[in-house]
Amino acid sequence: MSSFGRDISTLIHHSLADFAIFRASDDGIGYLCPDAKWLLEYALSKGQGTRLPKRRDLSPADMTDVLPDVLILEPVIGEGNNLDDITVRLVGSNISSFYGQVTGQSLRKLSDSAAAKRGFDCVAASIATREPIVGVSHRLNDKISYFAVTVLAIPLVNDEGDISQVFVHVDIGPEETLEM
Repeated sequence: MSSFGRDISTLIHHSLADFAIFRASDDGIGYLCPDAKWLLEYALSKGQGTRLPKRRDLSPADMTDVLPDVLILEPVIGEGNNLDDITVRLVGSNISSFYGQVTGQSLRKLSDSAAAKRGFDCVAASIATREPIVGVSHRLNDKISYFAVTVLAIPLVNDEGDISQVFVHVDIGPEETLEM
């Protein structure tokens, strides 16, 4: 939790923003910040181009600069192969200072329900497509200040090839001019 003891994300008015999801292999890569682009290339290289990466393929020592901006999410798949819940396994310090500390809890425990829904949408899309997904929020009104959020969701597989976790990078910052 932030040393200020409050959740900054409550200051965002999500009804004033739009959210779009893209495949990283298509238009999505253009929305990524340099750290997220590096992380995407790094993770995909660990899959050796023939498969999605496994969690054990990724070394925290290789990515110390991006760790404050990442989450590891564990999808809970229920009957009918539906995404029932998402357990948060790791939250980087920048993410927890913005959204609050939810390690070990459901993503639904975020104090920001719109952010939780967007997280669910990105994880569901990465599971459905079995590829990295980029989610982008942007303001609908140029006259208001807005924090833009860009999410990179990289599915991670277990030894059987099933998606067992999703490695997420979140870039949060004041929105400049973002063309959609």
